[in-house]
Amino acid sequence: MTRTPPRLRVLFGFTIALVLVVSACTDLEAEPTTSSLPGKDRAPAPATTTTLPPEPGEVPIFYAKGGRIHVSEDARSPGKPVSDGPYDGQPAPSPDGSQVAFVRSAGPNDPGGELWVMNTDGTNPERLVYPELLPVPIDAVAPYVRSPRWSPDGEKIAFVVPGELEGGLLVVAEAASGALREMAPPPQAADLFAWSPDGSQIAFMSAPTDVSPIMVGTMDAETGETSEAVGSSNATGVAWTEDAAVLFSNAPVPGEMATRYEPAVGGIYEIASRNEVEAVVAQPEVQYADPAVVAASSGESVAYTSRSADPAVRTLSLWRVDVSLSPAPQLLAEGLVAASPATAWNSAGEVAYLLDEQRRILTAQATNPDDADQRAPRTIDEGVTSFAWPPQSLGAAAADIPPQ
Repeated sequence: MTRTPPRLRVLFGFTIALVLVVSACTDLEAEPTTSSLPGKDRAPAPATTTTLPPEPGEVPIFYAKGGRIHVSEDARSPGKPVSDGPYDGQPAPSPDGSQVAFVRSAGPNDPGGELWVMNTDGTNPERLVYPELLPVPIDAVAPYVRSPRWSPDGEKIAFVVPGELEGGLLVVAEAASGALREMAPPPQAADLFAWSPDGSQIAFMSAPTDVSPIMVGTMDAETGETSEAVGSSNATGVAWTEDAAVLFSNAPVPGEMATRYEPAVGGIYEIASRNEVEAVVAQPEVQYADPAVVAASSGESVAYTSRSADPAVRTLSLWRVDVSLSPAPQLLAEGLVAASPATAWNSAGEVAYLLDEQRRILTAQATNPDDADQRAPRTIDEGVTSFAWPPQSLGAAAADIPPQ
């Protein structure tokens, strides 16, 4: 039976900063005041620093197309190419939006490459981590980088060093120098890991197999020490709440194997204190994925995707549940022929996803239920292989999709 989860607080702490302070100088000691936003009337306020959540259209989206990194400033129109390859993908923008990390490889069929960083206007590209310094998985011939994620505090970049099988070694590097953190032996992890809001931990899943349960755990970003939270799930994705609880999505397990898994029912689950698992929403025979905690009018909302457990039914649905108002999920979109990984949410309540595996159409929409125009899906660009919002968005970036 589904239990109502603990209260989740909204993730406004990691939004793109809109700090508007003007100093009025009458003598040597200036007394700051708060100015008005363009086009909006605001009364003067005491000298405080105020961060407002962004509005839809104010968060840029980064994506890869044709072996080049692109930036769309408003996530409403095609972006501008800012890199020149030979083949660049898997963008990971920095928290302040000034830089973007990405994977540079020789061609579209390479499973990974080198970790590079550049300014978001394309200037000052440089290789951040030298491959020969990376740990080598036991099933790999040579090390390379995949799935970089910039930490919300802007100090570190985590990535996977993959082997020949699913997943790889979860590694952390200094964002400023590229130096690898000296820590415990890195865990084997799937590509879809997630930074905690304060940048101190990383939630991860063990790499999926056809026969073994999946472990959900956390890694200390300073020491590399890992802790198991759930040992026998069928997890498909991880995320964090603001109060440092881990969420994970779970796929259903066939009846003959269910005794080996806990939980065995598809759903979104929260790992509470003492590693107790509580369901946010769960339903048999439904495969859940892409969990995220996003802004809502009620102050807290869990977003996710679902699709039928039947592999012949490939369409995707987008959902969110405002857990403080009602445990009943709200359907945002359905019938999407979407590529996978499918979605990433930003701090303005917008969701981006790839439609049509052949044309790879990058689409975004806001999800305010009171604004039909904002909720209308809009095409950003076609031929997209990977994409990401800035890390304040707390959604997983989609790894490069091989050409069809």
